[in-house]
Amino acid sequence: MIRSLYSILEKRVFGRFTCYLIIGFSYLRFMHEHAPLGIKPLDFQVERVNAALHNLYLLPKFVYFGLTSWTAYPAEDNSYYFVQAIQYLHYLPSYMIGGKDLLANYISINDPLVILLCAAFSAELFLALSALKDNLIVFATSQSIFLLMFTSIFSYRMLLSLWHDAYCLLFVLIACLCFSKGRKISGSILLIIGFLFQYHWALLYACFLSTILLLDLAQEKSMARHYFPPCFKESSTHLSLLLITMFSPLIIFLQKILLGINDFKSLNSDALYRVGINSLSNIHHGGILGALQFLGGIRLNLCLNNSFLSLLKSKSSGFGLDEIRAIDYSHIFMFNCLLSVLGMFLLSLVSIIGFYLFLVKNKASIWFIAPVTSALLLTYMVLQQSVAAHLQGRSLLFSIVFSYGLAYMLFLYRGNPCNNIYSSRLIFATPVVFGVAITSIRLSYYLGING
Repeated sequence: MIRSLYSILEKRVFGRFTCYLIIGFSYLRFMHEHAPLGIKPLDFQVERVNAALHNLYLLPKFVYFGLTSWTAYPAEDNSYYFVQAIQYLHYLPSYMIGGKDLLANYISINDPLVILLCAAFSAELFLALSALKDNLIVFATSQSIFLLMFTSIFSYRMLLSLWHDAYCLLFVLIACLCFSKGRKISGSILLIIGFLFQYHWALLYACFLSTILLLDLAQEKSMARHYFPPCFKESSTHLSLLLITMFSPLIIFLQKILLGINDFKSLNSDALYRVGINSLSNIHHGGILGALQFLGGIRLNLCLNNSFLSLLKSKSSGFGLDEIRAIDYSHIFMFNCLLSVLGMFLLSLVSIIGFYLFLVKNKASIWFIAPVTSALLLTYMVLQQSVAAHLQGRSLLFSIVFSYGLAYMLFLYRGNPCNNIYSSRLIFATPVVFGVAITSIRLSYYLGING
């Protein structure tokens, strides 16, 4: 009977998405009530969106270039921090109708929904890549991937301050699903839209494809087709996909030319600053270890600061605690915080291994796995300062590696989906999934405004 129930759910995508929504909204309700920072957007996030919409609505001069700005107009020396206008168009109606107050309410609804959909479509894409058939496995794996990704510390940051990498990821995931189903035109349009939200990932994907094509020239037998999506396997279509990925970076290049012609100055950080080698004064660069600290979920300094100790001291009389007891409690806090970071670090390493093993088992998925791996490696190895300073935006893509890798290790590694023994394996794997989710939630409690 249980297997029949799962069969009914699996036959319709609606069934799986219903479960995604139930899990997702339950998690959001819980975090709203218990997480110190809640799930509402932080004040600075609302202020940035408000400033961008103010300039977008009242200053069409920026819109002519396809841009808006976080900087108030007019600015000193005509210097502005520019952002893409397309990133804020969906916020505009709420801003025009109700101003900042309605905008804040819209953001608090829209942003969690975007992350929820990212997690849902990530789970669906995993099913497409792995070509699972068994109803029980399909349901258990998809729900586990959704839970692991949506509750991860990498996703929780986006609830507080959504980066446009999330929109990029959402459209790219749906595009990849379209490609896996043979829908080339729909997938291509969605891919273009997604990369318009974040040209960084478009440029990295274009570099990956270009490298594959150049290396293929030296091969006697062409291997490039394996690294292209299902709709672009033919050599005659390779160039068209490359042009699609270059569309967004080319627009950015033209915008910079137009800004220079019109005497606008950009306050956006340059490439060397984000790499971290522009000067010694760039204090946010901690080398490779600084760039990889996201594997632990949060910064170690959040466990070592004295804010918790100060809180205990200030409330020691109310707790019936003396100062010595407060210090003891702060040490317990520090110890368990560090344990949580270490636990997440180990889970991240296991997920990376699982992500690799998933590729080994499902070689046909290399068209998706290889670009994701390449983009992450280039980002974390080259843009070290950017990753260290901005844990939230640059770590969102890793949530796919995290959820895919752990789910594969728990449910599918060295297992035969057609074997009846799998049902017993499911009994032991499910509690582990909940254990990882609880660890992620606990780690989210330690999160500071900047990660």
